[in-house]
Amino acid sequence: DVDGRLLQLSVTTLPNLFRFKAGGSRSVRGYDFESLSDNGIGSNNIVTASAEVEMKIRQDWSLAAFFDAGNAFNDWGDFELLKGAGVGVRWYSIAGAIRLDVAQALDLEGEPWRVHFTIGTPLL
Repeated sequence: DVDGRLLQLSVTTLPNLFRFKAGGSRSVRGYDFESLSDNGIGSNNIVTASAEVEMKIRQDWSLAAFFDAGNAFNDWGDFELLKGAGVGVRWYSIAGAIRLDVAQALDLEGEPWRVHFTIGTPLL
């Protein structure tokens, strides 16, 4: 995964569109899409990591188990590593990978399992 840091060279506020957010099918599965950031508006820093194991079950199909961790934050002193884990199925079509995952946010007690659907290989 890619870790990042934003450095703002002007005194104006950086638009929320360009701030980092984590959570969802392409970062920390088990959490809602882009739900992990300071105040929900995005952050200046992001750290994410994923470990995934796949087992081929047919020509174009596989099962997966994964563990994700990360968060988006502004100050390193406020950084809290949040974790998610789950299982999924992969179909490698001509158009690319189609992934269906179910994941649990490990740091939110009593939260439901979340379903994540992705088309294509995640790069970020």
